[in-house]
Amino acid sequence: MKTPKNKKFTIRQRIQYEFDNMMTGGITPIIVFILTFVMLFALFFASVTYTTSMHQAKPPEDIEKTKDAFSEILWQTWMHIIDQGTITGEFGWGYRLIMVLPTLFGLLLVATTVGLVSSRINIMLDNLRKGRSLVVVQGHIVILGWSNKIFSIIDELIKANINQHSACIVVLAQKDKVLMEDEIKEKVDRVRNIKIICRTGNPIDLDDLNIVNLPDAKSIIIVSPDDHNFDTQNIKCVLAILNHPNRKKELFHVVAEIKSNKSREIANLVGGDELTLVVSNEIIARLAVQTCLQSGLTAVYNHLLGFSNEEIYLQSIPELYNKTYREAVFAFEHLAVMGIQRATGIILINPREATKIKEGDKIIYIAEDDNELPDLKLGISLSNPAHISEIQKDNIATPRKMVIMGWNAQGSTTVREMDSYVVAGSELWIVADDIAFIQKEIDLLDDFNHLAVKYVEGDITDRKLLNDLNLQDFHNVMILSYSQKLPIQEADATTLVTLIHLRDIKRQRGADFTIVSEMLDIKNRTLAEVAKPDDFIISDHVLSLIISQLAENKELNLVFNELFDSHGCEIYLKPMGHYLQTLENVNFYTVCEAAFRHKETAIGYRIAEYATDPSKSYGVVLNPHKAQNLSFKPEDKLIVLAEDYL
Repeated sequence: MKTPKNKKFTIRQRIQYEFDNMMTGGITPIIVFILTFVMLFALFFASVTYTTSMHQAKPPEDIEKTKDAFSEILWQTWMHIIDQGTITGEFGWGYRLIMVLPTLFGLLLVATTVGLVSSRINIMLDNLRKGRSLVVVQGHIVILGWSNKIFSIIDELIKANINQHSACIVVLAQKDKVLMEDEIKEKVDRVRNIKIICRTGNPIDLDDLNIVNLPDAKSIIIVSPDDHNFDTQNIKCVLAILNHPNRKKELFHVVAEIKSNKSREIANLVGGDELTLVVSNEIIARLAVQTCLQSGLTAVYNHLLGFSNEEIYLQSIPELYNKTYREAVFAFEHLAVMGIQRATGIILINPREATKIKEGDKIIYIAEDDNELPDLKLGISLSNPAHISEIQKDNIATPRKMVIMGWNAQGSTTVREMDSYVVAGSELWIVADDIAFIQKEIDLLDDFNHLAVKYVEGDITDRKLLNDLNLQDFHNVMILSYSQKLPIQEADATTLVTLIHLRDIKRQRGADFTIVSEMLDIKNRTLAEVAKPDDFIISDHVLSLIISQLAENKELNLVFNELFDSHGCEIYLKPMGHYLQTLENVNFYTVCEAAFRHKETAIGYRIAEYATDPSKSYGVVLNPHKAQNLSFKPEDKLIVLAEDYL
């Protein structure tokens, strides 16, 4: 219905309209209105009192003081309004009755003022709850987005910055501020010198990004949500950061998680040198394959990637310029050299022992910290060749028979990676409940060079189905979590039930296949250990470790790319007997020498006796003291950097 152009509004309507605008305009115009109204009321009432001579109803001695004193009447009226006890001192019933009005008006004024102040405080508290206030800190770490990985990321960042005087971690996500704080408080151990600040907002909204003060941030982490493939959202978030009107002139340090390798190219185009990518599905797939072929590897990566133990560092050491890689490995008693970074940025993991270290190159090494390097001992060799085994030349890779149970987003990448690790004639069975969909995914991959893939449809928790597979004929079994199909706890429960069945089948049939299972929640590992699997892949935890390391040092990205690449040198656990003929009273200098004879670099060992003991780091020891005498057992493993697992 249209309003006529000549429509006239009544005075009452106009006053009501202006009053409504004033009441919705905030507390300031309301206070101004109240003060103005009070002053007009006091002026009006004082005028009436003065005109009607009501002020003459005073004690005789006060009459002269108040006579013809309008200012005194105005003052008395004002005092009645702001101090309701003033009426008790009045003289004469007429004057008392008339002054009740400003007193009542004063009571109304006080009630209104208290209500306004209370309302304003509630609004301020609500705004604080909404998490919309500006973060005024510098050198902080910003996390954009929310997922289950965020707790492990924060936990690792706390460990990394534990020695900082006043570190700060800021989280911005589309989630209630109080809920975020409660969850973090429940799942993360806090320390006094590290603040954790939560803000509610959209990570791709330019105004919301202003809240977390990105220009002053040390690093920025973008995490993907758990339930969807949000690569496009994360790429848009990178765009919002790098093209923000208030961005800083220096380069940002952004670490972003994407799930699909298909998004890598466009993400790199958008982010350039300011962006470090973590392709989660690809990393977990590679780790799953490596762990499937050699159980125990996850414990090594957890030990190496966490901030609680030894870490990977890159540093220029001028004393090693023009020295060989071999000399660098033996130069430090308590520092495990693992490679070289050329001045051009090229990473060489486990290079040939005669490789020269040039000026400007950095040494890649494992140590407890990088604050102070131990003393160099160039030209000193404490190895004992008598303890070293002869190289076995008959180690030939044989075809393997493997099975994947369950399926998720990294399933097809896992199959592709598996093909690059095994030899021709190998066989892979896929057992899951939606084989038609899985087969379409596999068909999109390039032709396999080494694998023949077979499919079995069914429920992986069905004991009859598992019995019919004749698992005793297989070498390796991998359980992938139904992370896309089921909630986290349900998916882990399915994995756990399947794991218990497999362990029982292995016991009953005396089979020798290895079992590697993927878990989503690290807390479920304790439950799963009842079934005694050979290894776990806690996908979110591993990704959190990698993201945290890259947030502290982006140079590590090149090292990680090399370690997780099937075509380069990787971490392997190999029987100690392949290297040593004497397993007792042998120092690690000798172990390093033995590894060099295999064209490998030794960085640690794993004691089989402690493989299930978390207090002993599951038996993993990295960067041991080379001069210390050690004793091993045949089932113990040497941790080496090598090109293959033979």
